[in-house]
Amino acid sequence: MANEFTDLIRRIAAEFPIARTQPLKDHPLAKAIRQNWQKTAKNLVKLEFQNQFDFISSPGAGQWNSAPWLAVLHPKVTTSAQSGYYPVYLFEPGFTTVCLVMGQGAERLEQAVGKVQALVELQKRADRLRKASTTWGKFGFSAGPFNTARDSAAARKSKGDKDKDPWAVSVAFGKRYQIAALPSDAIMADDLNRMLKIYGDLVVKSELNNSELDEMLANMAATGELPLDAGGGVDGAKRVAYHKKYEYRNRNKALINRVKKKLGTTCQGCKFEFNSLYGQSMDGFIEAHHNTPISELPDTGATLTPTEDHFMVLCSNCHRAIHAAGCPDLITFKAMLRGRTSVSESD
Repeated sequence: MANEFTDLIRRIAAEFPIARTQPLKDHPLAKAIRQNWQKTAKNLVKLEFQNQFDFISSPGAGQWNSAPWLAVLHPKVTTSAQSGYYPVYLFEPGFTTVCLVMGQGAERLEQAVGKVQALVELQKRADRLRKASTTWGKFGFSAGPFNTARDSAAARKSKGDKDKDPWAVSVAFGKRYQIAALPSDAIMADDLNRMLKIYGDLVVKSELNNSELDEMLANMAATGELPLDAGGGVDGAKRVAYHKKYEYRNRNKALINRVKKKLGTTCQGCKFEFNSLYGQSMDGFIEAHHNTPISELPDTGATLTPTEDHFMVLCSNCHRAIHAAGCPDLITFKAMLRGRTSVSESD
């Protein structure tokens, strides 16, 4: 069996530090990373895995990465290296070692909650991945630690956790190879097939997949709906994301119409009326907000009624703002709008 895969890894390790000082566009090494690396990796695995997984690799987009990477994605988990979990080959500082690890995409989560909180959340997720698989140790993988070239560059500037590379702390388990003593393609194939077997087993456990959640959090951050206290942890942001997801997917038009009839169409937060500004064409327009996030409802469900016990009516701005505030009750929300910590029932 020709060692095309390991030969290419040696070439990348030898040439990449110099190549990244040169223009990325049309660079021969960049082309080899994008096309040949994933092709030779795909040739290593069983036919069933070739059809089951997507192979992607990158030297950088627009400019060189600190190090290239090669990932294997399952479409039920993620279609992008920016989120989800997946096996990935990455080079460590100095390009003397390369690792095959079960890593995680960090970019979308980091965009939503910042690097510090992303690090905390990714470490928790890595621990869940380790606990969910009972075979990674038997297959010769370890919990690391593993590093990346990006992590090393950040460490030279600061020793603080905020400068750690999320890819490094997000690794659940993997294996390190010395570039100077790379095994044959046959051995690399055995390791990759074992890793993909673990990956396939983990895919069926939907509770491990956070891609959709991270996408929602990033979108909420972009629109200003991410809870304002997200800096204290990701849990508050998750709570509102699930609440928003439920509101979107479970709109009961008949019930919402009854809510409007019962509670009116004047925003209970700021007293705004759409028709007062936009005219009669917007008469009766208002949005209904669930007082109790779906995550707090009992598992057996709940009967919702068009009353203030279960709903409030809000304008679009206040509806977005109450999500950003973490979905407090109406009195607390009105107090926040007025810049006070409390408000009387008569307000």
